[in-house]
Amino acid sequence: ASGSVAVPDEYVYFLFDIKDSGGKVLQSYRNGPTTPSIKLPAKDDQAYKANPLMALLSRLSVGDSASIYIPVDSLQGVPPGYGPEEIFEYNVVVEDVLSEEDHQAKQAELQKIQQEKAIALQAKEKDIAAFAASSLQAYKSGKATDIIELEDGLKYVIHELGDGEPAKEGKLVSMQYYGMTMDGNMFDNSFKRGTAFTFTPGRGEVIKGWDKVIPLLKVGAKASIFIPSELGYGAAGSPPAIPGGADLMFYVEVEKVFN
Repeated sequence: ASGSVAVPDEYVYFLFDIKDSGGKVLQSYRNGPTTPSIKLPAKDDQAYKANPLMALLSRLSVGDSASIYIPVDSLQGVPPGYGPEEIFEYNVVVEDVLSEEDHQAKQAELQKIQQEKAIALQAKEKDIAAFAASSLQAYKSGKATDIIELEDGLKYVIHELGDGEPAKEGKLVSMQYYGMTMDGNMFDNSFKRGTAFTFTPGRGEVIKGWDKVIPLLKVGAKASIFIPSELGYGAAGSPPAIPGGADLMFYVEVEKVFN
């Protein structure tokens, strides 16, 4: 331990992951874009009594790590496929303990940084839209070069290779994207929102086309991806923006991979 133990009404900043008895990681907050925090309630509070993680955090100092083992039958929202005999392992590392005042100051600073990033991203949207449109036009006219084709008709063009680590399956990835139907209509983009999109490739959190291509890109990569309907939203589409059977094009930028 290298710091104090939190007391009620203080905020604990901590990293943690949850594993099943076979060692498979079910959830991880170890290297995400933000560090989770929680305000400790009084020990006689119902939230404290009902949450073993809360009880553990109240006993750890800054720098401490610990694990607790919780039977599945005492949890809610358990993933399918686990019987009542399964035991989940919660691994925790305490990074910081802050007072209410210091916590609010830290959150205000983080919000300021996020707002500055949002403004910068939104300022890029017009240029990104023009580039994505030109990339789509080059593809449709047969003038696109260096097209890489995968199975099932999935294709992509790398504009910048990037020099970071690959966006491997099973690792959280931070992305920017600009999505269009093949007639050039934009249906969604992260630049307009001013925030990155994060997901874990290979877990079915996104359309199949993304799960197949994104792990092939490196941090810093910029690419255009051309996705057939079967690897996108299929016959159902995603009304009203994406009609059924629509092929899609995404311009993407890989920002970061969280280990």
